[in-house]
Amino acid sequence: MSHVSRRQFLSTTAAVAGASYFATHGWAAPRAISANDKINIASIGVGGQGKAITSSSAKEHNLVAMCDVDEKRAGEHWEKQTKAAKFSDFRKMYDKLEKQIDAVAISTPDHMHFHPAYGALMRDKHIYLEKPLAHN
Repeated sequence: MSHVSRRQFLSTTAAVAGASYFATHGWAAPRAISANDKINIASIGVGGQGKAITSSSAKEHNLVAMCDVDEKRAGEHWEKQTKAAKFSDFRKMYDKLEKQIDAVAISTPDHMHFHPAYGALMRDKHIYLEKPLAHN
């Protein structure tokens, strides 16, 4: 049984950790997204947590619609996203922009997840939900 020094152990584990990192992430820069790879996203619940989701979505994809019942809370963020259509009722948003929406990000309180999610599913849209839709 050979003796491994502390220095040998640390250098070996650092090398293995580095190799596994580059095996999964690679040396290349992040991939640029072409116009064909961008999807049209609608965001429901823009104030609070929805603000972060909408901001990150708008950087990489097309934010086509935003919906929030509280215009005061969402107002500052609505002004930043000038290209997106604004709605206070998600049902009207679905009816008006159904063919333009590819995916829906829902950031409403827990008790309000079902209705916008069900509406999106009935229209064959992809969904991103922050919290669980149901317990079981």
